[in-house]
Amino acid sequence: MSEKTMRSFAGGLIVAAVILGITYFLSPAESKQTEAAEPKATEEVDQPAEATKEELSTEEMEEALQSQGFIIHSEEEWNNINKDMKDIASVKEENEKLKKQLNDAKENENEKAVYRTMLTVTSGMTSIDVGNALESAKIIKNGKDFFDAVEEKGLENDLRPGTFEVNSDMSMNELVNKVFKK
Repeated sequence: MSEKTMRSFAGGLIVAAVILGITYFLSPAESKQTEAAEPKATEEVDQPAEATKEELSTEEMEEALQSQGFIIHSEEEWNNINKDMKDIASVKEENEKLKKQLNDAKENENEKAVYRTMLTVTSGMTSIDVGNALESAKIIKNGKDFFDAVEEKGLENDLRPGTFEVNSDMSMNELVNKVFKK
């Protein structure tokens, strides 16, 4: 291609783009203006647009809504439903409060239970045996804790035989002091 042909081709492209741009930007505005200026054949010129809408009765509106899956309630029905829902919510809240009170009462029962027993220590028993006996009588939770407390005080050789009254309210130190010589 020659230089002159190439310039002519480029100029033609520019002219075509300008014409298409003008057509694109002017045509929607013109079409809207012509549509607004000319009344449609279906509209009546004398009547306003609102008067041409179809008026539905209450029953027709309800039928139309129900056919689309909506549920229609009167104001009285709606108020009754709301009242029932509030009653259900208050009953649920009351049930939750009662459950909490019951759980608290059970926990307090467990805390208030005091076990009391007569512990008999014979010669030949070790602090491990005494700890296990206290655990089985529910005086302490773990017999090994008793053994550890005895070792900590260095009293493992000072176990004295006898019968001792102990209860679950006593601390570990009180139990050790009761059963072992000081």
